[in-house]
Amino acid sequence: MKSGLIGALIAAFIFVFSFSSAAAEGPPARNFIPEFSGVILSPDGERVATIRPHNNRNAIVIYRFDDPPGEGGEHTLIVPSGEGVDIIAYVWAGPRRLFVVAGFAHQNVNNFRQVDWTAFGTHFMSLDISTGRLVFFRGLRNGASLIDPLPDDPEHIMIQEPSGAFLRPALLDITDGSKDYLERGRAEWGRFALDRRNRPRALITQNVIEQVTRIFWRRADGVSWREAHRLPLLRGGSAEAIGILEHDDGEYLYFMSNMDRRNAVYRYRLESQGEAELVYMHDRHDVFDLTYNPQSGARYYVEYIGDVYQRHYFRRRSQQLDEALNEYLPGDYAYAMSSANDRYVVQSFSPGRPSQVHLYDANTGALTYFAPRYIGLEEGALANISKFDYTARDGLEIPGYLAVPQGMEEGPQPVLVWPHGGPFARDTMMFDPIRQYLASNGVLVFSPNFRGSTGYGNAFVTAGRGQWGLAMQTDVIDGVQALIDQGIADPDRICIGGWSYGAYVALYAAVETPDLFRCAIGVNGVYDVESYRDDLGSIDAFGIPDFHREERWGEAANDRARLRRLSPTHRADEITIPVLIIASAEDPIVDISHAEDLIDALHEAGRTPQTLLIEEGDHSMNYGESFVQTFETMGAFVREHLH
Repeated sequence: MKSGLIGALIAAFIFVFSFSSAAAEGPPARNFIPEFSGVILSPDGERVATIRPHNNRNAIVIYRFDDPPGEGGEHTLIVPSGEGVDIIAYVWAGPRRLFVVAGFAHQNVNNFRQVDWTAFGTHFMSLDISTGRLVFFRGLRNGASLIDPLPDDPEHIMIQEPSGAFLRPALLDITDGSKDYLERGRAEWGRFALDRRNRPRALITQNVIEQVTRIFWRRADGVSWREAHRLPLLRGGSAEAIGILEHDDGEYLYFMSNMDRRNAVYRYRLESQGEAELVYMHDRHDVFDLTYNPQSGARYYVEYIGDVYQRHYFRRRSQQLDEALNEYLPGDYAYAMSSANDRYVVQSFSPGRPSQVHLYDANTGALTYFAPRYIGLEEGALANISKFDYTARDGLEIPGYLAVPQGMEEGPQPVLVWPHGGPFARDTMMFDPIRQYLASNGVLVFSPNFRGSTGYGNAFVTAGRGQWGLAMQTDVIDGVQALIDQGIADPDRICIGGWSYGAYVALYAAVETPDLFRCAIGVNGVYDVESYRDDLGSIDAFGIPDFHREERWGEAANDRARLRRLSPTHRADEITIPVLIIASAEDPIVDISHAEDLIDALHEAGRTPQTLLIEEGDHSMNYGESFVQTFETMGAFVREHLH
């Protein structure tokens, strides 16, 4: 079974809205550090691998399938991260070997194919779990990425990397790091797709300047590539090859694209010279993956997130398995996430609650508990998550969520507004340790998915283009006003905070709408928009910084006076409410100078901000102690100003 998100851990949600009396201080911050993530089954079904904290870093830990830690089992192997880096992703490359990527922990993503292997000092290695031997790879070029782990080939994985002007597929020998280029490739940027014999047979490229997607292919016995089809590529759009499936009437390239309304799955019949055919499009949300069998050509399901993680099934058998698991496991939902030889890693969850992981053996019917995801988080200490949708001032419907502490009293309540980072990202009803911890301090936490948030289709995300500090900002303010108007928020006890782009929203709100908020929190935020605009020229991976600048600031991208007007740092003298600024010296995404310059500007304006500058901590504060310091400092600040 193949899927770009096999092994991705889906967190939990809840849909209960209650009011009665909330405690002022909840569980310790350390209890919100997950005990593991990314539980993935080996191709032979004999072992499971996961990432667990180890000495303030991450480590890969291996267990036997029939002896998991929840049943008292001991790990068979533990491989810690090296000094200064964290294990950020891994994939099974055969039953006895893992391919591992290590770097700064902010790069930890669910889709292994999206890892930028060469950013920020990334390291690559293979791990032989029989001997514990590590082989380190050097010489992978900037822009290299994984095509397929080739689980049936214990010595190789398939990668693609630039070579001169060409993008070339190559077999990477994971026993010694040598590469065998398969062919010349193409001079476009994109992703190759393999047929069932693991031959690169198709390539999807995208040109964001020309706004076109091209499909190239070659015959099974051919050498030359030919352009087969062109598709529109929306500004800021995407197209990604999934794989080639053989059906009775020929070979089809399956791919994802948002060329029509929202991200959907399409297929194109090779050799047909015809049109791309829609396979599945959700009526509201973007889909993000297709799981299938490359040998039989069977399609199992596509995945998407509405308010919760969900699937659309193509095969009744896949649906029946998930439904049967749901009958026996706790929570509102249960899904088989990783499988081999009729063995499964299963997750069950409810909205707002951490997921539980079990191992299911269909050969014997045995269902065993893997391990607790979080330790010390009792059911009564967790907030309930409810939907809170509202209408922005221009009539656009904005989705949002409220984290409501259990036992909260009726009537207007203290509220912490917490817009997400990105900004082209989103919040869901998933369990989120940040929102849950903040709510445990006796406040409602409001998370608006302002325009530009992903997952809701093209029109919604496009509405956020060029709207930093503008409509994306007023969407958040309109949500706060809706909470006040409906008697949910106490207008005298509202603070705003955020992380990364969310920190920008919070501090810019302190500039533009100080009368609405009692305090503001910023963690690893962008506060000097002019400076950040210039930095995009050095961090843009695609070599098109002007395009990404316009995506964020529109016409203001080249107007330095307007960019300074959008910057909290350049307007620090207008900030009159208490602020907390937290930043990490090791953040590779937003330089700590953004926080330092804002702090200096506030001091020059006669303000006294509360600050926490952490020497060791990445953009997401994933290192254990930086995580605890950040959470505890935020919790104390919230309690001081909202109670």
